[in-house]
Amino acid sequence: MATLSPTPVLKISGFKRLPGIVDAFKSHSEYASTFTSIVIDDEENDAWEEDGKLQETERMAGACEHLAAIIDMIVLRGGLESFSWTGYELSQSRVVRPKAFWKSLAKTVPTLKHLNLGFYVHEIHDLSKVDIFPSTFDNLESLELNLSGGHGDDAVQIEVMLRKIRSVKRLALYLPTCDLETCRIQGLSYNYHLPKLEDLSLSVYDSPSSGLMNFLAHHSSVKTLYLDLSSDEPLQFSETTFPGLRALHVDSLIASPFHDLLSESAARPISHLNAGSWSKESYAEIVKIAAKLTCLETQDSFDAWREDDFPQQLKEMLSQLPNLQEFALDLPTGNTSWRNEDGTWGGPRPMDVEDLTKLLSCLSFDSKIRAVRMADAKGLELPVELLADMPSIPNSLEYIRWDTDAGNLLYRLEKKEGKTAGVPCDPVRTVSKGCVRTWTDESILSHIA
Repeated sequence: MATLSPTPVLKISGFKRLPGIVDAFKSHSEYASTFTSIVIDDEENDAWEEDGKLQETERMAGACEHLAAIIDMIVLRGGLESFSWTGYELSQSRVVRPKAFWKSLAKTVPTLKHLNLGFYVHEIHDLSKVDIFPSTFDNLESLELNLSGGHGDDAVQIEVMLRKIRSVKRLALYLPTCDLETCRIQGLSYNYHLPKLEDLSLSVYDSPSSGLMNFLAHHSSVKTLYLDLSSDEPLQFSETTFPGLRALHVDSLIASPFHDLLSESAARPISHLNAGSWSKESYAEIVKIAAKLTCLETQDSFDAWREDDFPQQLKEMLSQLPNLQEFALDLPTGNTSWRNEDGTWGGPRPMDVEDLTKLLSCLSFDSKIRAVRMADAKGLELPVELLADMPSIPNSLEYIRWDTDAGNLLYRLEKKEGKTAGVPCDPVRTVSKGCVRTWTDESILSHIA
């Protein structure tokens, strides 16, 4: 029998646990009333391990039968507020969740506030004749759909669904980004009106005739925006689009139409910017919103950061951002390798103490920056000696976060006896509503009083 912890979130990271959970619910029916959220992560799921002669479809059918039973018992005992099914396997496996699963999930609609669904490869096409959500979502506040594996699929069921979510405040759609017409998702009109929408994330390869730009232009309520947008033809945002935009995340500022969003004449109140990949051209775009900017994030290649003049450019740019309080640099080194002269394979030095000291040297003493973040999955641990006696830093700096595969380590800077020490402190809690998480949650200061 599975042991269930006293938490409102039921986390499932292995489908082999499901029969035990069902047995526990049947033996102790009060368990079902303690859960308001289900989170399924196929990142490390054991559903696809070799298991006798069962095929993927049969394994999925068995897993969904148990999941449907679990959902039904939670609905019967009170209702589900949050449901999430995501993970790496969704983009790798060609399976379809059976109708019985969707029928049970549809029962949660009256109480559901947050829904995060990934779809398996071409699954949405196979479900085109299944009405997966027949009811209107009256209470849904957050919807995230990942259809990136649906190349060329008919998304009629998603079209129907998007017409039933008028209460949604956060919408995330991750669609195929292939530039071939036959690879793009089919059947989305973008003719939706979401009067409460404040947070929008969108990844898609668009065509001007799709209606997408019209959809964006008619949602002036959006305050937080993530865009990964390409098109057959140049796109352009008018100055009246997103007039209240406060947080913007793009892959590159120099590509049209993203620089339109930083228009000085539009005067959007953008205070949090993730500028994507660094370039000299992006420097000029960022300073356009210098007066309002309080949090800036960017990414650079390890070679440019360590060999080119980017640090000096960064130092000059930061000096022109008078109200900046938080800066983050993503420095990925894990996806690069080369063959050495002796025939062996090598790669770049992982992010280390030298990179941190270089970043700190870019901060002027009159800076208002209170927090810096650096990230590299392969990054090395910061040495104890450095944390005990930090190099010269601005008086304003309070926090350093060091993000690696070992975790997101947060240090509070404390001054004592003429030295500044980096003292480990508890990580900032960033997720407070079931399965909901957005890119702005990475900010340190937005979660600290």
